[in-house]
Amino acid sequence: MAVVGKSSMATERPRRTFAIERTMQRQAVALELGVALPAPQQGASRAAPAPDATGLMAQLLTEIKGLRKEVAALRAAQSGEEAAESGIDADEAQLLRIEIAGMIRSLAMAKREIAEIKHPMADEDRVQRATFELDAIVGATERATHRILDAAERININCDKAFSFLGDDDDKVMDVVNNIATEVFTIIEACNFQDITGQRIYRVVKTLEFIEDRIRKIIETWGVAAFADLPLPKVDVVVHTTDDLVDGPQLENQALSQADIDALFG
Repeated sequence: MAVVGKSSMATERPRRTFAIERTMQRQAVALELGVALPAPQQGASRAAPAPDATGLMAQLLTEIKGLRKEVAALRAAQSGEEAAESGIDADEAQLLRIEIAGMIRSLAMAKREIAEIKHPMADEDRVQRATFELDAIVGATERATHRILDAAERININCDKAFSFLGDDDDKVMDVVNNIATEVFTIIEACNFQDITGQRIYRVVKTLEFIEDRIRKIIETWGVAAFADLPLPKVDVVVHTTDDLVDGPQLENQALSQADIDALFG
């Protein structure tokens, strides 16, 4: 049976460093830091290197303090630049807020103006009513023109008949009939105004229909609920006087039909 020696059973202890080794380690650290070690004093004891280590630590602390000051200065400079940049961003953000506020006010004003022209909850549509009025003008003018032309044509026919009844001695009457026929042609030529005014009013009607269509699309985009908080357009109070006929007859789509009259008396 083999006998195990005490040296193999014992726990290994850390090796003790000698003074020369400690001195060489301090010199290596001093060379890396660029610091000179003080010369050892004559007759000093073996524990004399302790003051050298104290001086080295003091120099290290001084260097660390210097590094801390430099780092603090760099941080202060960086924070100043960031503050300047944040100041510029704040100014731009303020300008952006002002622009957005102006746009919101403009949109609100436009919405109020549209509500005055065509409120989706109003009973009466001003643009549509203007379109109907112009259509009625064109229709009434056209009908009146046709009646005038028909009457002028009948007068002209009667003038031709009168010419056939006149004799050679009726020169004065013939002159009168000629004058009547001339005036009839003047009336017929004047009735050409209906074509010109009708075309121009037709263009106005188409423009109003275009505007109404665009306003309707804007309202559909915003939604009817966006106009719920806006007041309805003011309705003009009509005071009935003897001059009510100045407004003309009712529109065809607003006049009472025979069925409405029968329902009132039924």
